[in-house]
Amino acid sequence: MGQFSKYAERSLEPPRAAARVINALILVAVTVQAVSTRRLEDILLAAFLVGMLVPAGISSQGFTRLTARMEAHPVLASVYVALLLTCGGFALLAHFLPRRTSLLAAVGLALVSVVVSQIGRRRRAASSPRPDGRGELGQ
Repeated sequence: MGQFSKYAERSLEPPRAAARVINALILVAVTVQAVSTRRLEDILLAAFLVGMLVPAGISSQGFTRLTARMEAHPVLASVYVALLLTCGGFALLAHFLPRRTSLLAAVGLALVSVVVSQIGRRRRAASSPRPDGRGELGQ
């Protein structure tokens, strides 16, 4: 296994400008598709990708900064994540299931994931020695 470790430890990170161009092209493509077809699945897929790719398109650390800012606003973060997961889940499941079933499954999965993440967040904050819940005292 040691002979392959030099390959496994590398992480390829594309140039920032190339990542932004690719994000913009993807957003334009799904938006044009959503406008031309006017199907609910395509519109929600476009909304999902806008929510995921626009912060990364604005700056290279955009999505990381967005999630860090959302930590201060747990209700807003929960709504954002629920909407994002509902849109993405519905757009994915609509290709395999009927619309109503995929919508119910996507909403259910999104709500379950938000509730589970909030429970985990509260447990981490409760076990933290710092009053603000940010981890160890030295960090």
